[in-house]
Amino acid sequence: MLISCASKNFVVYCKKPFAGPEQVIKYLGQYTHRIAISNYRLIKTENDQVYFKVRNKDYPEKTNIEVLDAQNFMERFLQHVLPKGHVRIRHFGILGNRYKKEKITLIRNLQQLVEKITITISCKELLKQLSEIDVELCPKCKKGKLMKTNPFANQLTPLKNSA
Repeated sequence: MLISCASKNFVVYCKKPFAGPEQVIKYLGQYTHRIAISNYRLIKTENDQVYFKVRNKDYPEKTNIEVLDAQNFMERFLQHVLPKGHVRIRHFGILGNRYKKEKITLIRNLQQLVEKITITISCKELLKQLSEIDVELCPKCKKGKLMKTNPFANQLTPLKNSA
């Protein structure tokens, strides 16, 4: 599977976020670390109707009250419930809340025991050993070796100090 993925040409379009990295974290955090609806947003249930607060799109600092019949509210709510076997990010692995003190103690003890590992082979060699991918092999002809070149080397002139 790794070899088939490596054979595909991927183009990653990535640019700086408009409001900075903090805004990206805040945005993603709404999806990864929250439940479908918080208790404080629920106002009341009455005559098979559920009253709850929603953000006003035009004025984000204000909230409106939305009313749905219980059936529609439950359908919407259950769309946000994770399927059986899936776990939220914040409740997973060593970062989960269960037995947190014991895990932190274990991690700190393990950090003291771990010896520094020295790597004796290059990344290219390691990739070739593990996945049989030769990154120096030409992707077009599969025979020649790729070499670093500077196409502008002959056109560059050293900068002179103006001082």
